[in-house]
Amino acid sequence: MMILLKNTILAASKLCHVEITTLIIPNENDSTEEITAIAKWISGIDRNIPWHISRYFPNHEYNVAATDVGKIHALADIAREWLTYVYSGNC
Repeated sequence: MMILLKNTILAASKLCHVEITTLIIPNENDSTEEITAIAKWISGIDRNIPWHISRYFPNHEYNVAATDVGKIHALADIAREWLTYVYSGNC
């Protein structure tokens, strides 16, 4: 699935404006290593692609605690080392 998403982002970035949104779920995809790897990959296409790093809230049957606001801001700061436009969402 991830390869398909990456290929889609790469292809679309050649044809139109692209923005990426990632929902950060605690203990699923909130490591600094993962955010750094994604930011590096996006910057390899174009460091000006906007990236929205969004906070997760529990909903329906998935009851993991909401993502800490401080964590979102910290991850966004890491991503800004590689990307020009990084936005914290749902804070």
